[in-house]
Amino acid sequence: MEIVPDTANFIEERRQMKKRYPNERRFFAADLVAATEQIEGWTHADFMSNSRRANYVLGRHRIMHICRYELNLSYSQIGRLLVRDHTTVCRGIERYTEKCLTHDAEIAKRAFIIARAESLFLNIPLDVDDANP
Repeated sequence: MEIVPDTANFIEERRQMKKRYPNERRFFAADLVAATEQIEGWTHADFMSNSRRANYVLGRHRIMHICRYELNLSYSQIGRLLVRDHTTVCRGIERYTEKCLTHDAEIAKRAFIIARAESLFLNIPLDVDDANP
């Protein structure tokens, strides 16, 4: 049986985190997941699935990397968020750093997802079609 957290849990986590840390963060991990799903056109179930399709794997690795280096989350915290083992998170971040961060297009995509997550956190509308790199 596959464990897939629903979207409501992410929304509730975002609300609780805003109450606890109103000024410390620019965005939360739930905002990153929502931004990635919006930009890529994925459903939440697709993103959280155990699928090994390259585009889902890249998206998850990107989220892991941003959570680790922008939000300073531990490997275990990221693993709980994405329903993965912490060693999977370690390896995902390592692979993303080695293979993807050398490409300008991927760096631009990463920056765009962070910007979209910030706009979700602040409730600022952003037209995904116009700004997508």
